[in-house]
Amino acid sequence: MLDPVIQQNKNASLVWRNLSVTVHHVENGFLQKKKHISTEIIHNVSGAVETGNLVAILGSSGAGKSTLMGALAHRNQNNVVVEGEITVLGKPIGKFMNEISGFVFQDDLFVPTLTVKEHLMFTAKLKYGLGTCDGTLKGMINDLLSEMGLIRIRDKLIGSSFLEKEEIHLSGGEQKRLSVATELLTNPPLLFCDEPTTGLDSFSALKLVTILRNVAEKHNKTIICSIHQPNPRVFELFHQVILLSRGKIVFMGDNEKDSLSFFKSQGYEYSEDENPAEFLVKCVSPGNPDEIDRLSRNFQESEYFEYIRHHCSNPKLNQVPIRESTRAFLPSWIYSFFLLTYRNFLSNSRDLSVQYLRILQQLLLSIVIGLCMRGAINMNQSGIQAVFGFVFMLVYENSFPAMSGSITLIPKKINIFFREYSNGTNSPLKFLLSSIISLTPGLVVEAILFTLTLYWVVDYQQTFEVVVLTCLVSILLICSSSAFGMFTSILFRTTSVAVIIAVPIFNAFILCAGFYIRLNALPIYAIWVRYVSWLAYATELFFILQWDEVHHIDCPSKLHLPCLRTGSAVLENYNYNVENFWFDIYVLVFMYFLFNAASYICLLLRIRNK
Repeated sequence: MLDPVIQQNKNASLVWRNLSVTVHHVENGFLQKKKHISTEIIHNVSGAVETGNLVAILGSSGAGKSTLMGALAHRNQNNVVVEGEITVLGKPIGKFMNEISGFVFQDDLFVPTLTVKEHLMFTAKLKYGLGTCDGTLKGMINDLLSEMGLIRIRDKLIGSSFLEKEEIHLSGGEQKRLSVATELLTNPPLLFCDEPTTGLDSFSALKLVTILRNVAEKHNKTIICSIHQPNPRVFELFHQVILLSRGKIVFMGDNEKDSLSFFKSQGYEYSEDENPAEFLVKCVSPGNPDEIDRLSRNFQESEYFEYIRHHCSNPKLNQVPIRESTRAFLPSWIYSFFLLTYRNFLSNSRDLSVQYLRILQQLLLSIVIGLCMRGAINMNQSGIQAVFGFVFMLVYENSFPAMSGSITLIPKKINIFFREYSNGTNSPLKFLLSSIISLTPGLVVEAILFTLTLYWVVDYQQTFEVVVLTCLVSILLICSSSAFGMFTSILFRTTSVAVIIAVPIFNAFILCAGFYIRLNALPIYAIWVRYVSWLAYATELFFILQWDEVHHIDCPSKLHLPCLRTGSAVLENYNYNVENFWFDIYVLVFMYFLFNAASYICLLLRIRNK
């Protein structure tokens, strides 16, 4: 059961008193001890925001706008320490803030291959669960789309992905309004927006802030935005302004009228043709610390601070009855897991680079490779080398593309996962399982299609049992390789680093699989690589399947070189053992689960560090 939270309350009021925020970080110097450094970003500030207001947090870069808003929203990183008192409706904030507030981040993250309406429907179902029928959710989403000005593009794809390059079809303003609509799905009384107008043109910024003001007034919500030098028409839409400089509140009160009056009283001259927002930011620029201290001190002694002092000295003034969660029914683990898996299937089916192009690539490669090898595989001495090449292509094409595909795919999804995890709509286990399950059918099709096509084009005559078992080993190999790619992409965080690390490891593993050097000729220091390489186990399986039932290989009498007359002799020559068949199968299965378990552990560690 979650902590009790406020349900659609129209009297929300946010108050903070003696608030300080400190960031701890570690500096690592070369051949030096680690230095633990603490930096106080917000310095002992107090404030209060009434319901129904659109509030701007204004200040120059580095003033502490995002830090203050993160502390008020109870969305802090692990290295951030918040001291002081923050209350909402008289109740100290806690984990329930995720239930009664929305947070619009500066960067907009969506599954690009969903439509606008599909995105909102999936998000709503993840937040509400089975307790709300689809008809109610559709009606709520349509109303929200109308209010956000997105009703005309509700069936438009958010973006697309082609050849590993994502493209967003929505404009910057449409993306930001969709982000706002996403956070308003649960009708939270508090909404925080981190620089919502950054990157938008003046028209889009004006439209967005106009919508935010209408939402605040119409639905009696408290909306707080950090903002960076808005134009005059945008700035005048805010009811209140909070001016920050060097982590201190220099002014907080009604927009324009009171703010300009205060700074005029402090000796600053304002010209009527000047942008008021730029004037205020210029007044609190961090050039002179003594001047910032003077302004902050004078503000706390002015009449404008009386409202804040009144609320901070009466902590029970805004207290109201606390009711249950804004979500009528929280989704069950199984239901949310089903939704995430279905969303992944839908996304993968629309992403050409995930499914169709890779399958087409494997089909074309198997045809090209098969044509080059067609007629070369015969049961004679030269055919042994041809089978050797046949097995190499089975190993390489069922491993490297799958590994590299996972390395490039997972980073696209993981940032969305972190966003959903912070909102409580996703978990590490659900993310990994849904990703694995949604990718597996495509991997199975790739492996079977490549293997069967290669057999057919090469015209390699084998028994039905051998072909089926070869397909099975191909499936185990491609799934293990995909799991390894997922593990490296989560471990090393960025695609470029994951590729730099994974490719040399892959090359070392395939080098020690027996293709380039016989296993009994490996240097002592490299022998261990064979036993941790899933490629080596798959290679041995393929060789056993191709040669175990071969009892005669032609050996011309004129040939003066050593002759391999049976499949057993071939296996012995390359140091493969038929008795290892089922052991190799079990190891491949074990390594598949091992890589996935390692991915899960790495994901947990990244969450803890994040």
